[in-house]
Amino acid sequence: VLAMGKAKEIKDILEVLEKYGINKEIIENCLYVLAMGKAKEIQEILEVLDEYGINKETIENCLSVLARGKAREIQDILVILEEHGIDKNSINRNYAYIFNTMKKHIKNIFSEGNEFIGEYMRLCGLSNRIISVEEIEYVCESKKVTIEEVISSIRRRRVCTTI
Repeated sequence: VLAMGKAKEIKDILEVLEKYGINKEIIENCLYVLAMGKAKEIQEILEVLDEYGINKETIENCLSVLARGKAREIQDILVILEEHGIDKNSINRNYAYIFNTMKKHIKNIFSEGNEFIGEYMRLCGLSNRIISVEEIEYVCESKKVTIEEVISSIRRRRVCTTI
């Protein structure tokens, strides 16, 4: 970490994280945030996450978002999620997935068509549980796809949804 970052920057990052109540033991488990992060950007990201109600435990579970992300990009993603009715619980539950794995595809998840059906269902809270015909019809309506395409996507991607 010291070889990657400057001591002053690391000190500033630690101050920002401590200001937001991030536990030192948590920081020790993700030194990447110290090595690759920038204090000013981390501060801005934390302000955005706080504004959108992302809880501290969620942030602590994936500190790498603070080092990899940009405040504006994260805010844009949160706006898109909000516009599509994705609730705070789903965002907190899928935080690392959204901001590390799917951030480049977030607009596509909500676009029409059979691409990203599984991801759409995950963010809407329709994965890892039994779903109703009405919920499948909701996905069909939202994504402008057929029931067959939804079922095929579930089978292909193993969304872990039971119909």
